Amino acid sequence: MRKLLVILVFLLGACSEESASEQIETIGSPQVQEILEKNPQADIFVYRAIVYSNAEEVDWVQTVELTLGEEVKVIESEYGGTGVFGQYAATKLPVGTKIYKNGSDRSENSSILIAVVNDTLIPYIGLIEG
Repeated sequence: MRKLLVILVFLLGACSEESASEQIETIGSPQVQEILEKNPQADIFVYRAIVYSNAEEVDWVQTVELTLGEEVKVIESEYGGTGVFGQYAATKLPVGTKIYKNGSDRSENSSILIAVVNDTLIPYIGLIEG
C-alpha cells in the first residue's frame, strides 16, 4: 500500500510539473522585428539591447521633466526596412542625432532617453516587458 502511494504521488507530481511547464511562457523585451511587423512606421532605436520608442504622445511621459544628462549614443544610420537593424540605427531619427539620459531622473535604470533634433527634446521610452 505504501509503495502504491509513493508511486501515485510521483506520477501526480510529474503530471503537475509537465502541466506547469506547458503554462509558462517566455516573457522578454520585444525585438525590433516584432515591433516593425506590428507597426512598420514605428519610431524606434536600440540602446543596451532594449528597443526605445518615441513617447511624445504618452500621457505620463508628458508630465516628466526632461533635462539632458549624459550622452549615451549617436545615431549613425537610418534603418530602411530591410537587412540588419544595427546598434546605432534608428527608423526615424536623422543620422547624427544625439541620445541622452534624462538628467532629472536620478535612477540608474531610467526608462526614458532623450533625442535632440533641431534643439527639440524628444522622449523615448524603453519597451520592457516583465
